[in-house]
Amino acid sequence: MKNNIIGRVVEFHKQYYIVESDNCLYKCYIKGKKNDATIGDWVKVTQESYDKNCIVNILDRRNIFYRSDKNKIKKLAANIDHVIIIVATKPEFSTETIANIILESFRSKIDVTIVLNKDDLKEDLSKSIEKINAVKPEEIKIITLSAKYLNNQDINNKLMPILNNRTTLLVGQSGMGKSTIINRLVPSANAATNEYSKHLGTGRHTTSYTKIYKLNFENSFIIDSPGIQEFSIGHIKLNEIDNGFPEFKNFIDECQFYNCTHYHEPFCGVIQAVTDNRIKKTRYSLYKKIIKEYQENKKL
Repeated sequence: MKNNIIGRVVEFHKQYYIVESDNCLYKCYIKGKKNDATIGDWVKVTQESYDKNCIVNILDRRNIFYRSDKNKIKKLAANIDHVIIIVATKPEFSTETIANIILESFRSKIDVTIVLNKDDLKEDLSKSIEKINAVKPEEIKIITLSAKYLNNQDINNKLMPILNNRTTLLVGQSGMGKSTIINRLVPSANAATNEYSKHLGTGRHTTSYTKIYKLNFENSFIIDSPGIQEFSIGHIKLNEIDNGFPEFKNFIDECQFYNCTHYHEPFCGVIQAVTDNRIKKTRYSLYKKIIKEYQENKKL
């Protein structure tokens, strides 16, 4: 290796990173406690010794996608264009998790698509779509498919248009079929898969680290991340919560108070739009729930 290279973090393990530069892979370690790289970062690497490469600098990021876990904030990925939330008709998925991922995506100015897996389970399909529609903004698309039976035609018609020329982070609860979809898109990935636990009604973690895979169409990458059981948004500021509710924008100018939270104030344009059925009541109830949780967490 040259003494100094610029590369992209393509694998993120607990103790080390894999950095790709000019089609070569380098096992790297972090130098310095504040040097906290994540998957998707462009970094400067230097060779400290014959067998030790160190990340010494992180280049400027376009964006960074976070999630909170209890009292800890975790970076999931950096420099991404698109987030796909993967859910399934079974096992049961959390609409709160979907809503929080959407909020973080919008905060980071990243496009979002929802992929609903196991659409071959027809008896659960319409119920699952209804659940998702209750918490998502209108502009976010739902794509239904069956990862188990995913063929080239499905990939070309359903997935290629949303993956092409993008770096996409795949995120979802365990057992939703994320690894199966990755194996269909990148057969060489050999991502571990498991059926969900029918006894518990939950999925099991099958991905233990984060990795970028190159797709077989130009300038297109997907990021596989470990399945999540919880996606909290404790890192998001109060004035950023509106970002997850783009339908509010048309009515905020009608609020009497410039610092209106749209939670309890009189003469609020957003609350009036909810009353007039111009904003979905389920979406506004979700907004109030997030605001309430934010205020309660700040008291702790």
